[in-house]
Amino acid sequence: MAAGPDILNHNVETVARLQKPVRKRARYERSLGVLARAKEYARELSPSSAAEKPAAPAVHTKSSIMVGLGETRPELHQTFLDLRAVDCDILTLGQYLRPSPAHLPVERYYHPDEFAEMREEALALGFKHVESGPLVRSSYHARDQVPDAELEWRAWREWLRRRAWCRRWLGPPPALQSIPMGGLSIELASRTGRGAGCPSRRSSRLSNPPPSRRFSATGWSGCPRSTPPVAQRRPRPAR
Repeated sequence: MAAGPDILNHNVETVARLQKPVRKRARYERSLGVLARAKEYARELSPSSAAEKPAAPAVHTKSSIMVGLGETRPELHQTFLDLRAVDCDILTLGQYLRPSPAHLPVERYYHPDEFAEMREEALALGFKHVESGPLVRSSYHARDQVPDAELEWRAWREWLRRRAWCRRWLGPPPALQSIPMGGLSIELASRTGRGAGCPSRRSSRLSNPPPSRRFSATGWSGCPRSTPPVAQRRPRPAR
């Protein structure tokens, strides 16, 4: 939790009554305890109490429930309440599908309208985000499950757009390099931010290179991080 993840996911899978046949190695109370301790650890490790440090990002907890294993709607409602009691923020509800004959059979298939009803029911209890549908799984639309994810994504895209614009029009000065080819030399000017050693389509020309950018035995002077392309003269065809 010290890394500050956006979401910590731990599934209860089903209602308390069906935990033993569905989750033989897990316990309902233990799963609730994991979600509760995650929030406690996030609060303890948060540096927001120190004035000299910025507040740590909020950690949201998520859990998932499969329906169709023989549970009832009152039992599902009680599971929603138990998750909210440990401050679970995000809930996903999906239809259980039998992977193989060795697994538990499907007791009931829920109608999409029932999934919509359960979603409204869970939101009314205080969940920040609920995904509910027959094919919903824990990672369904995971990016959208983070609260304010759309605002953060728009800000990120705007930052990328501005950064690309700055690199195109304001950003780094052209890095000139020369490739010796007998009596001539090819001068490469990178004006589009592709980095040294990458010829630009708009600015590749033949000329004499400046002394500060000539190739030496130790590499390309003025461009220590670049790896220039190897220039080889093609053999002349035999007459």
